[in-house]
Amino acid sequence: MDEVDSWIPGFGDISNGDWVGVWHFIDMKPSVSNDFDAHQGKLWDEAGVPGMPMDPLELVLMAAFDAAGLSVNHDKSTGIANYTIGEVNDGVAATVRRDKGQWQYTSVSHIAFEPVSNLAYYGWSHFRDEQRHPIRMLAWPLHAIGDATVPMHVVGTSAWGHRPYEDSQEYLVSKIWKFDGQMANQVPAVLRVMRRAFYWHTKIEDWRASHNGNKDVPIRQIITELARNTYEYAMLQHQLPDSRWPFSITASTKYQLKKDDAVNDYVEIPAAADLARPLYDDGMGATVALLVAASDHF
Repeated sequence: MDEVDSWIPGFGDISNGDWVGVWHFIDMKPSVSNDFDAHQGKLWDEAGVPGMPMDPLELVLMAAFDAAGLSVNHDKSTGIANYTIGEVNDGVAATVRRDKGQWQYTSVSHIAFEPVSNLAYYGWSHFRDEQRHPIRMLAWPLHAIGDATVPMHVVGTSAWGHRPYEDSQEYLVSKIWKFDGQMANQVPAVLRVMRRAFYWHTKIEDWRASHNGNKDVPIRQIITELARNTYEYAMLQHQLPDSRWPFSITASTKYQLKKDDAVNDYVEIPAAADLARPLYDDGMGATVALLVAASDHF
């Protein structure tokens, strides 16, 4: 199982009390069950690109989890306690609570985890409510913003090129932001990000105005809308003839055999940086807006 565990993006050691990576998805496909949240997080049974077969690697993972009987540890998992969100007046439906038996009766392959938007709310609510407004708690919503801009996170898949796609960004980021050129070449990026930041800032301010002018942020709405933007853009690109971006049904398997080659396949996709850039702009804009809103608490 340690070997299988290493295949999964960001999941960490399966022997620990909280398998953190399973809480970092928000599945925006219109066909998924959404039994416990407005938009569910990771559910292997429904993972993947709509209208396409399940990635073989995802099937192998599910078979391994079922064979091993790997299930959620209800008593030790902080994710269940932290990311089950009740009625909080943010315009998003409360999580349907599950008891210990519902969480543990089957393997993780068949459990719907809470979405990354709930993770964002957990961090934001602690920042908002604690007297000292600890900056470290903003790590949760900021991380959720990043996850919501990754195509694989918004279709609930651990495969379909998930790891090689994410690894490839390390090699593309300088091209995405044009760090290699003259400073003047970066001005358009600043303008694009600020336009998106103004959009998200306006959304926050409008929400505040309709809620007695408080200093709250509808963070779950923001993460959900950001994820929807990512989903719609990713599907538009995926459906183009001969598209290799962002989803590849062979890339995750290749990553296990020839990691560098799988990553390089993404790096060498024509206009790879241009394709990823709108996702970066949207996510960075949301980041700026959130930090501006957070500054109102000081």
